[in-house]
Amino acid sequence: MEATKNKKSTMQPEQECFPVSPLGARHAGQWLSQKLGDGSRVRALRVALMELIVNLVEHAEPVPAECSLTLQHEGAWVELTLQVRHSSFPTVQAFQAAICPPDDPLSLTGRGLFYAAQACDVLEYSPADAQGWESYRLRQELADPKP
Repeated sequence: MEATKNKKSTMQPEQECFPVSPLGARHAGQWLSQKLGDGSRVRALRVALMELIVNLVEHAEPVPAECSLTLQHEGAWVELTLQVRHSSFPTVQAFQAAICPPDDPLSLTGRGLFYAAQACDVLEYSPADAQGWESYRLRQELADPKP
């Protein structure tokens, strides 16, 4: 087991592209499970990733054609970066303000981002850079936290 942890911490980042579509979200989730297995912490990270991609399908105008995922292991932690050529939020503060608990079960505002933020240990947003790429950084500790 220890050898596996050391191997993961020295792995090079892995990158893959997927369409920004419901099917693309499903394939991205499957790719993540193939890389990391299917433990409860991986499933939570997969839910967050898929929710972010579906959120782009539902709210982006126009919907970007594809997204890029980069997976990096750092010891017991895994980091996943989702990049897409789009500008969903003008600032980090606007992104954080959009993450709100669903007080109204029929409201669609912020619910997906709220669930994504709850499903992973860290969810950060970087607004679009000069080339038009925005990014979402998700971090998850794969080992269950000790009580």
